Amino acid sequence: MNQSWRETQAALQRLLEQADKKAAARGLEPKHLFEPPVESAEERLAAAAAELPTPAIIWDVAKLQQNVAWIRDLLAEQGFGLNAGLKACANPTVLSLLRDWGLHADAMSMGEYHLAKEVGFDLVSATGPSFRPRDIRTLLDDGVLFDAQSYTQLEQLVALDRTKEVGVRFQVPRPAALRSSAVQSERSRFGVPFDERAHDWFSAAPDVEVSRIRVHTSEGLSADAGLALEYRTRLALAQAAAFGTVREINLGGGILALARDPEQFKETLAGMAAAVEEHVSHSSAAAPHLWLEPGAALLLDSAYLVTEVVDVDAYGAPAVVVDASPWNVAPWAYASFHVLGDEPWEFIGDVYGPTLYENDRFRQTKQPEPGARVPVIGDRLLVNCFGAYTLTHARRFGRFPLPEEYLFADGELTRIGDEVIA
Repeated sequence: MNQSWRETQAALQRLLEQADKKAAARGLEPKHLFEPPVESAEERLAAAAAELPTPAIIWDVAKLQQNVAWIRDLLAEQGFGLNAGLKACANPTVLSLLRDWGLHADAMSMGEYHLAKEVGFDLVSATGPSFRPRDIRTLLDDGVLFDAQSYTQLEQLVALDRTKEVGVRFQVPRPAALRSSAVQSERSRFGVPFDERAHDWFSAAPDVEVSRIRVHTSEGLSADAGLALEYRTRLALAQAAAFGTVREINLGGGILALARDPEQFKETLAGMAAAVEEHVSHSSAAAPHLWLEPGAALLLDSAYLVTEVVDVDAYGAPAVVVDASPWNVAPWAYASFHVLGDEPWEFIGDVYGPTLYENDRFRQTKQPEPGARVPVIGDRLLVNCFGAYTLTHARRFGRFPLPEEYLFADGELTRIGDEVIA
């Protein structure tokens, strides 16, 4: 260990307290699911969606490229890198676009690793409890940046005699004032606790050279995404100081809301860069290379569900039933619904799926006005926020078909794997 353990523990405790004080000073309250701005359906995309068999998912390639480019370029200005978390999207065609735009990939299973290999990403990182010794050996032999996330996996690395260039995922203590409404635990579940046991383990394993640290909290710290990300950065840098051999830090994702707030995002990245400079000035080590690997921030609002109304209840609170089940495929965000036609309009009301499950209902953020316009049977809805986590966690309850996927680029619609159809 490069720095006294007591000194490191004191620094980590100060960071936790400072994050709580900053959050409290801003009067923060826990946030719920991300609620993106409601955007009217782009005319050409809406026209193409009107012709598709439903249900379907349309990828807006221009919007995806826009999201990727500005996040990638802002990170590059500070010398930071960008990965794509494969758990958010498993479509090889979409992932090939991310590869072509210079992104790397992160896998949490051997299945995701094989997907990354199939797509042809030139660099892959990996972490997760599913990797067994034979998997770890394969990953390391193939040049994957594998990060152990438990003592079990650390011991397996020692048994495999792979103790150089070791990556470790550490647990992240969550400041109380920064926790989201969905996650209230005091620390992230995954990772090695940075405690006295860790000190004893690494002190007793002098041949283990930690060259990479990973700290993730996803959207579990979302009351202020900027404060949360800067806190995570400073936490990892303090941990790195304890080793003196860390050259890379993977900060994970959890920047969805932040990535939709350009000014706060720029301010946060500048704060992270300043933290790195402070780290370098107080240590003899070179500046570590920082990575982010968001999924939803890149993908969420780049794809739309197209679904058809099959039943309507216009009495009381307006409600419609559509041919896509939110129980089978739904975003991890509040979606908005536009009824397609000559002039697409937003529908405010309950939208249900066709299954015989009482809670088969899309989330709504507000109640409709009395006498509000209601769709009719046969209308088509264009639903936003379907670009991340919708098909990677899809199910086939009721044997209803999952949506076909299409690319929309340069005014043309292409079914993924087929020729241009519209």
